[in-house]
Amino acid sequence: MKLLTIPGQTSPTAADIGKALRQWQVMGAYEKQEIPAGKRFMEDRFGQRLSTPSPRAADAYVKGVDILLTARPGALAYFDDAISADPNFALGHIAKARALQAQGRMSEALQAAAEAMAAASGISEREASHIEILSFAIAGEGSRALEGTFAHMRKFPRDGVVLSLAMGVYSLLGFSGAADHHRQQCDLVDRLAPDWGDDWWFLGYRGWAHVETGNAAFGAPLIEKSLQSFRNNGNAAHARAHAFYELGETEAGEAFLDAWLPDYAEAGSLYPHLSWHLALFALRNGDVHKAAGLFDTRFRPALGKQPPFFTVVDAGSFNWRSQLRGILREKADIDEAAAYARQHFVQPGIAFANVHIAYALAAAGDFDSLARHVSAMSELARSGRHPADPAATLICEGVQRFALGDYSGAATLLERARPELPRIGGSHAQRDGVLETLIVSALRSDQPELAEKVLAERLGLRAIWAGATAR
Repeated sequence: MKLLTIPGQTSPTAADIGKALRQWQVMGAYEKQEIPAGKRFMEDRFGQRLSTPSPRAADAYVKGVDILLTARPGALAYFDDAISADPNFALGHIAKARALQAQGRMSEALQAAAEAMAAASGISEREASHIEILSFAIAGEGSRALEGTFAHMRKFPRDGVVLSLAMGVYSLLGFSGAADHHRQQCDLVDRLAPDWGDDWWFLGYRGWAHVETGNAAFGAPLIEKSLQSFRNNGNAAHARAHAFYELGETEAGEAFLDAWLPDYAEAGSLYPHLSWHLALFALRNGDVHKAAGLFDTRFRPALGKQPPFFTVVDAGSFNWRSQLRGILREKADIDEAAAYARQHFVQPGIAFANVHIAYALAAAGDFDSLARHVSAMSELARSGRHPADPAATLICEGVQRFALGDYSGAATLLERARPELPRIGGSHAQRDGVLETLIVSALRSDQPELAEKVLAERLGLRAIWAGATAR
């Protein structure tokens, strides 16, 4: 059966890819083939068959995947080399598409996904499923991609690239709108653990999954073991930073990132965000000057070091959470973040970004733009089309009330959102920005018992907040 292609399109759209994939699901994308006696296939680092006759293509692909899965720069060059060695290497094309998506280069990512589909005739069942799932993810059809990921992992438990789609806070699971997405991640990696053993990449994510489900004492040693086997893994370092935060070990967290980041390329996708974590630790440990310097040199919007989503999250959060602690930010800094939000996010989209857009606008005192943002969020909520509502809209409305000085109203809205807070996605450390807003709202509206209740539930938040209020 020949795979359907997208005719007459040099730059396919997400809708094109989605339509072709739905046809692919009905018709079947691959031909089951008997492996000829004595024929050997290339394998990836996880022991999965690669349908390419080229050792060079396989080697470049394996190296590129390790770079991609550790959030280091340079994966694209390896995938291009793999495709150069074997233009019909379908997994090389889809890996390139995923790397382009991670950089926010969506038109190129969609084109690479279309090329993967066009090259997919005669590949294995595992590879066809792999391409299908990644293509759905790149086309923005997250629910289809996540459903496929769960089914794929039951059949092919050591497919690391597909598994990575469900791992971490910015994942298909993280943005699924499920309140228990951390628990789902943890259950998934625990089920797969016997298949993975002591693989360093898997250990990092398994440890992080336990950290985010409240079991940091178990998860942190797994992350440490991962880093001992392969230190230059941006995702494992990110997980370790979260473990320090959740355990309240902010001085150790600052020391860890100060020591680890110099060996990580500044072009690495997590360099700005890990610098945000370092700035958060610095705030807790009393070094406001260091925290502000990290913003200025590593993750402010004008630097252009991240795609818009990540930029508005880190910059918006830092400015807002600094102000909540009574730390005045330079007007130029908060205005820059607000202008960036207005430029890049005309309409609300992913709930987690929507909350941080509200932070950026509120911090700058741009009440008109904030009102329009909240109104658009409310309209989206009424349509019933957003999986993170009502929590996301309640939070944005709460931030608006806070910015206008209605602290009692803000506390009421944010407390209503609190039970469903995980639905917006992100990590506990990031969502603590919402809880900090609730705490300050409660204190300013003479509700100390509510503030204490929130603090009592979050060790990491207590450690951060105690340092800020002590000054």
